[in-house]
Amino acid sequence: DVAVSPTVIAVAAPGRAGLDPLAPSGRVFVFHLGRGGWVEEAVLAPADTALGERTARAVAAGSGVVAVAGDPFVSHSLHLFLKVNGAWVEQDVEPELRGLPDAGFVHALAMDGNLLVVGMPTLSGAAGEYRPGAAWVYRRATGGWTRLAAVPSVSHPLDKSGHAVAVSRGTVVVGGPGTWQAGESFGSGEVTIERR
Repeated sequence: DVAVSPTVIAVAAPGRAGLDPLAPSGRVFVFHLGRGGWVEEAVLAPADTALGERTARAVAAGSGVVAVAGDPFVSHSLHLFLKVNGAWVEQDVEPELRGLPDAGFVHALAMDGNLLVVGMPTLSGAAGEYRPGAAWVYRRATGGWTRLAAVPSVSHPLDKSGHAVAVSRGTVVVGGPGTWQAGESFGSGEVTIERR
């Protein structure tokens, strides 16, 4: 996955760096726009990865911030890096939700201005069951990131809302492709558009 903002390009590299299957993998290469063009600035890798965790499946970039999707099999595995005094510092959003029920599996990311959209087409239920997903929307303020209401607020069980997300000037778009299993299509798929 790749992401671009006016001053930053983030390139996700989810592959392993070595042969050890238990070693955490995945990183993001960050480039900034210099006088002569785009220059590699940093290589970001989450510090709190678990054994075998695969990160960088999806990435989003904004002004001085890069969001990285963590392991697709760990609920709310989301890593955030902020540029502070010239250095990239990891400051995750709601890290206490990671691995807990009633949180989603991060699949897609989008960012524009102070809005971050996290697409989670599948949520984990309290008993470990899967539930219809959505996109969680966060707004950045001086004190950190605040989670707003999910988009859509009610999802069709088989549409997998949150599979694709986009945001521009406060307009959040969330897509769900429907479900395909056993040679049959379930759910019609949907696109939800909301202002935030």
